[in-house]
Amino acid sequence: MPKPSGSLWSHWMILGASVFALPHTASAQSLIPADVLSLENGMTTVLHVDRRQPSVAVMLQVRVGARHEALGRSGLAHLFEHLYFHGSEHLLPYSPRWYLQTAGVRSMNGSTFLDETIYYEVVPSENLEPTLWMESDRLGFPVLRDLDLQDERKIVKNERRQRREINPYGGTDEVSHKRLFPAPHPYFGMVIGEQTDLDKLTLDESKAFFRKYYDPKNVTLILSGDIDKTAAASLVKKYFGTLQSHGKDNTPPDPKPVTVSEEAVLSHDDPLLKEPVLLLRWLTPPTCSAEDRTADVLATILSRGKQGRLHKLSQKWPEQILSDGASQDSHRLQSVFTVHIAAKDRGTLEGAKELVNKELQELAEKGVTDAELVAAKKKLVNDWLSDLQSPLAKAFHLARAISCHGGPQGVERSLAQVQAVRSEDIQKFVKAYLGQKQCVVTFGMPQSQESKK
Repeated sequence: MPKPSGSLWSHWMILGASVFALPHTASAQSLIPADVLSLENGMTTVLHVDRRQPSVAVMLQVRVGARHEALGRSGLAHLFEHLYFHGSEHLLPYSPRWYLQTAGVRSMNGSTFLDETIYYEVVPSENLEPTLWMESDRLGFPVLRDLDLQDERKIVKNERRQRREINPYGGTDEVSHKRLFPAPHPYFGMVIGEQTDLDKLTLDESKAFFRKYYDPKNVTLILSGDIDKTAAASLVKKYFGTLQSHGKDNTPPDPKPVTVSEEAVLSHDDPLLKEPVLLLRWLTPPTCSAEDRTADVLATILSRGKQGRLHKLSQKWPEQILSDGASQDSHRLQSVFTVHIAAKDRGTLEGAKELVNKELQELAEKGVTDAELVAAKKKLVNDWLSDLQSPLAKAFHLARAISCHGGPQGVERSLAQVQAVRSEDIQKFVKAYLGQKQCVVTFGMPQSQESKK
């Protein structure tokens, strides 16, 4: 077997090699120019050069998330993410975390979402080869042990308590989410999982989950930073090329889109809340669509500080409104548009709800001003361009570009979608998706106020 170069890594066993398909080279005018290469086992690799710092971001995007869990098995994708850091056949008795620390890792983490799981680390460019070896070993030969499962189950259950059960806003958010996506929709379960489901997850389930979804053809590897493309491509071929794909397409069929045809009003009694909160939520088109970018522009117009449309709330109730904002949470099947408001009492929230509906009706009829459009687009583009200073952030942008548009040119396409949004597009979006009858309304109430109603 070949070995990673450098004396520090000379004792590690490594994997073999395979053959690349011809690469597609991105345009030299791309904002994040990158080459896309395909291995014979179906794995995609994206290579972007940024020599401003002597480091490289290594990212694995696995197209599996909470939506791929069976009903009653929520939290499995996230629990497996934790197990993935425990070791692999040729790395034991050491863990990936220890190994990366010896490689001078500057940042490392994993994140599970509804549709995908991301693993990343930023390492000195001189240690790219041992890092790729480690990643190939745990993708090809993870060692999953019951002791590790029991330890990580405890950790994940504690995360669940911190994020949901003792988080003042976690319960209200969960009630709202589950009303938007009722069971058996694959988005019904929270990514973190339910305590009762986490208790039931077994080691055999974790192993089956890995075999089914952690397949090379279901993975995109992104290298962003101080690399030589030819050398990096050779290393990827060397360490990932012999990993075998089972060749099956295990992507579950897309469910029928959820619809909300009558306004749903929910109230969640949460003793941890210090003040009442209101969530107004609507189902909107999926990520990557032009309408998804329209939603981003609209959310910016609504919540752009004192220049935002929601500032009317603070003007009408200057002493009662504590905070407000709007956002678009983008997902592969359906996205969610949210207006959130915190106030001193429920009566103010009831009034704020009516004002928001009135504002949306006005947007549907009249659209937005040219000045609002210009300011919102400028903010979104400036925020995006600021990410170009970071190889890791660029890796995230490239991952999305590959997912949405099949190549690094998707970066420009996403920006073009933002720039193309017109007032008429916002009118159509509000009319189609943000009607009062299409809204899930959730009041989060401190126990003291809820009991006085």
